[in-house]
Amino acid sequence: MSYQQKSVSAVLAIQLLVYAWYFTHILSQVSELDIEQVEYKTLLMLMIGLIVVLSIVGQIIIAISKPSEAGEVDERDRQIGLLSSRVGGIVLIICVFSVLGLLMSGAQIFWIAQALIASLALSDIVMRVMMLIYYQRGV
Repeated sequence: MSYQQKSVSAVLAIQLLVYAWYFTHILSQVSELDIEQVEYKTLLMLMIGLIVVLSIVGQIIIAISKPSEAGEVDERDRQIGLLSSRVGGIVLIICVFSVLGLLMSGAQIFWIAQALIASLALSDIVMRVMMLIYYQRGV
C-alpha cells in the first residue's frame, strides 16, 4: 500500500468515526431536548477540531513509518485526486440542491445546518472512498 493510499485510508477512518460521533450525539440531543435548545455549534467546532488534529497525528504517524515515501506525489496520485474530487463535487452539488429544497420548504435552521454538515461529510467520504477504489483499480 502506497503512502498516499495509507494517508487516504487513515483520514477516511478518522472522518467516519468523528462524523458518526457528531451525528449520534446531535440526534440523541434532539430526542431529549427541544430543537432550539440543542447546542450544535460547539459540537460542530469540536468536530472540526477533532478531524484536523487527528488527521495531522495520523499523517505524522504514517510519515514516520515510511519517511522515504512521505510527501511524494506522482502523476497517478494527481489523476486519482482529480477524478475522486469530481465525484465528490457531484455528490456535494446534489446534496446542496436537496438542502435548498429544505430551505424553500421552510424547515428550521437547525435542520438546514445539519443537512449542510451532512452534505459536506458525505461528499468528502465519497471522495475518499473513490480515491481508494481508484488506487485499487490502478487508475
